[in-house]
Amino acid sequence: MHLVEDIEIIKKDNKYGLKNNIKGQIILEPIYDLIEKWEHSDSYYFVSNPDEEPDIPDMYVIIKNHKIGFADGNGIVVEPIYDDILDEQFVYREKLYPVFVAKKDKKYGYIDKYGKQLTEFIYNDVDFPLISPIAHVLNKNGMDEYLSLSSGKTFFSNPTTKDITASISPNHVAMLIESKRYKVFDKDGNCIADFLNNKKLNSAPIRYLNEKLLMYFAETEVSDGMYKIGLVDYFGKVLTDIKYSHIQAITGTTTVLGANLVGGLNELIDENGKVLLSKMKNAISWEGEDNEGRLISPISYWKEDDDPTDIDKCIQVDESIISSTEIKKNSEESE
Repeated sequence: MHLVEDIEIIKKDNKYGLKNNIKGQIILEPIYDLIEKWEHSDSYYFVSNPDEEPDIPDMYVIIKNHKIGFADGNGIVVEPIYDDILDEQFVYREKLYPVFVAKKDKKYGYIDKYGKQLTEFIYNDVDFPLISPIAHVLNKNGMDEYLSLSSGKTFFSNPTTKDITASISPNHVAMLIESKRYKVFDKDGNCIADFLNNKKLNSAPIRYLNEKLLMYFAETEVSDGMYKIGLVDYFGKVLTDIKYSHIQAITGTTTVLGANLVGGLNELIDENGKVLLSKMKNAISWEGEDNEGRLISPISYWKEDDDPTDIDKCIQVDESIISSTEIKKNSEESE
């Protein structure tokens, strides 16, 4: 038995439209030069909770008078007023921020998945695809700018040089400007850390970890495919040497879990750089990670000499030793 497509691309007098065969209704009159089904990636839409099943309608590329837009089963989503709408690399990237890059009058800008214009179309070039509402663009004068698509704020512009090392995570960007000054911004473009480089940091790149800690790393010194990483606070104070191969924040806490370069054992480190627990073997979170890559507590581990395949030997970290604002808040509410 042949099943009729719910949504059908129709053609009349060399023009195209859309029809809902189930309801017997015309969605778009056949006045468009071309309509094609868009083979998008599901992962493109879901940053907030990638574990949920995406509820994405079928979408269609529509072209009229050499301009491009999008439609779905209810009608126009993005009016065909753009010279180009980019969607490359969606299939290969996960947890992407749900925006399109569009081109208009030879300049680039951003629109959301409903067609709402998020920026002016004034940029010579833009970063794409995005993992964050933070966007790095090249303005009409060829200078670097950083924008918050969630607040509409241009929060950093660099008119003198392109000498910027920046690391963008889902909700933060950390940057080193001209090898002299470090700045960290949240997703809305608010500056949450600002300090000068010092001899101990030696212009090392930094990345956001939590509300108290950043990590700095020797990007050029890689051993067996592992970075050499240390901890620094929001005032630029170096808290640890570059002795870790990997550091992960623990969600809801100001504590992090680091893997030592030598021996590979884990340590719990607090916001002051103090080691709370050491010689942790195969430290894990059974709950996995949140959408920012932070470990979800509780954390479990094995002692150095124990067999990590023996579940009975697995130890859960006592959360009372972890610097956690959430835990403190919950305990205060229960009193």
